[in-house]
Amino acid sequence: MKPTISVIMTIHNTSQYLREAIDSILFQTFTDFEFLIFNDGSTDNSAEIVRSYNDPRILFFDEPKSQSWVSLLNKGIKLARGKYIARMDSDDISLPHRFEKQVAFMDNNLQVGLCSAWLETIGPNTHISKERPIGHVAIKHQLLIANPIAHALVMIRAQVLKANNLYYNETFLAAQDTEFWGRLIHFTKFQIIPDVLYLYRMHPQQNTTLRKKIQGVNGVENKINYIKSWGVSLTELEEKYLRLLFNPCLHNVSSKEIRNIQMQIPEIINKLKTKNFDSELLIHIFNKHLQKMLLNISQYNLSYLSIFINISKTPAINTLDRFKLIVKSIINWKVNH
Repeated sequence: MKPTISVIMTIHNTSQYLREAIDSILFQTFTDFEFLIFNDGSTDNSAEIVRSYNDPRILFFDEPKSQSWVSLLNKGIKLARGKYIARMDSDDISLPHRFEKQVAFMDNNLQVGLCSAWLETIGPNTHISKERPIGHVAIKHQLLIANPIAHALVMIRAQVLKANNLYYNETFLAAQDTEFWGRLIHFTKFQIIPDVLYLYRMHPQQNTTLRKKIQGVNGVENKINYIKSWGVSLTELEEKYLRLLFNPCLHNVSSKEIRNIQMQIPEIINKLKTKNFDSELLIHIFNKHLQKMLLNISQYNLSYLSIFINISKTPAINTLDRFKLIVKSIINWKVNH
């Protein structure tokens, strides 16, 4: 008999946290699942920890050499027998009612093919991600800013993936989840359950930390490709300025270039409006990107102040960031006078 859920987890040298992660799945209140665990060439005792369990729901695949962990996720999708596919990271904790609540939601909302939830970070800083959008329309727009979906907390309707031959892009070593959502959203609805169901561990060895620079580069490509995936045709100039706008690592964009970006934004918004995007939400999103760009400028001066004043009237700029930008302007004005 096929299980309701196929849980996919990859491991690479996370023995310090692994037992806690595995236990958090095995002690779920919803018990009808198979647990596919892929060891990605770990050199610690991760494999021994997995083998110490005698639970028939665990299916262990021990890869002796490290390979693309994304390819292991795809292998998991192909092997999955469940109605739903759930992700889990080997250094995190799923709260006991996670599967129970996600399965109930998916069973009662057949139009939804992917659901995630809120999470709480654990480690040096504790934070609950209640600012994440909830509904499909908000998520569709939020993907233009950042990934609002906690990858390790998703539950996906397996039939949607298999019917449309959807797998992770193995050329992406980071931000592969955002790229995947950008394709999957064209086939189904997304939803985030407004409940904390997961503890996300922050530590220096985690994959997100180690791949941060690659994520920045891939994130730019993801956003450009996401816009194009809706049938939006971008000019070379629009694409050039969007690459500047979406790049979180730039610290030397001139005020002239930022004004040029501002001049391109209205036309890009008009194009997205024809694809059922909301103009007010888009204005907020692009101002949010401009805000990040202004905050990243290393040699800030008063020439940026008029740009700041123009966008600070929108809710995209919070009070703290307004204060930061004003102080930055004053300090650099004094330094240069």
